[in-house]
Amino acid sequence: MLIGEEFPNNVYAFERVCAAHGLSIVTVEKPATPDHRGAEWNARLLEAITPETALVVAAQVHWIYGTVFDLEAVGRRCREAGAMLAVDATQSVGAMPFDVQAVRPDAVICAAYKWLLGPYGTGAAWFGPFFDEGVPVEEGWMNRTGSEQFSKLTRYERAYRPKAQRYNAGEYAQFAQLPVLEAALEQLLEWSPAAIQHYCRTLTEAIMPRWDALGIRLEAPEYRAGHLFGLKLPVAVDRDALVLRLAEHRIYVSPRGEVLRVSPNVYNNARDLEALTAVLEHQL
Repeated sequence: MLIGEEFPNNVYAFERVCAAHGLSIVTVEKPATPDHRGAEWNARLLEAITPETALVVAAQVHWIYGTVFDLEAVGRRCREAGAMLAVDATQSVGAMPFDVQAVRPDAVICAAYKWLLGPYGTGAAWFGPFFDEGVPVEEGWMNRTGSEQFSKLTRYERAYRPKAQRYNAGEYAQFAQLPVLEAALEQLLEWSPAAIQHYCRTLTEAIMPRWDALGIRLEAPEYRAGHLFGLKLPVAVDRDALVLRLAEHRIYVSPRGEVLRVSPNVYNNARDLEALTAVLEHQL
């Protein structure tokens, strides 16, 4: 099961799995209207999980709209139905709290180049007990027991390193990149994801009444992430032209789906939001 308008990687990967095992994908599409979208989308997702469901792939925050999904509720429903839960946390971990013990997923996967502030080519994953004896995607020599003993590498050890260590990518030592990721994680722990989320939410909520006056629609506050959200513009607005005009003012947002995705972080301030709003007010 997938959430509608999912990131392509998740779609392609599970299309292959379903084709190989004779399964089918159920997609929980977003509600047509932005009014109360978050509440209805969450309700649809929970209702769609049945004893026929093998796996739910869900994000904490939708990568286009910034809609927040109640993964604790999704996790409970998955356990009731006997389904597994895999969480794509790329758009949330690092910028908002995520509690593995409360959600109780089977896997959490997170690319590091987004809110973990890491370099391209790095990522982090957490695997539950189901995967302790799993088969890795690639057969890397470093994932084998005793691979740190270079003099014995030609003895061809078949046993994997325990638990999630078998899933590490090849050459995972990454002498140039992993120190960068380590420094980024230490910084995020110092700031704390909760504080980052509070900062971003406070920064944007102060100016949202002006967006509302322009006819811009947003997700309801209780289902909207503070660090990532979509601006649904009035129908008559030429979105592509607006994106170009914003870029002329060195303001960069991402056209995604039917919205403009805005994703403030700790390096943004009130002046940045004011600059964005001034262009919107002039163009709309």
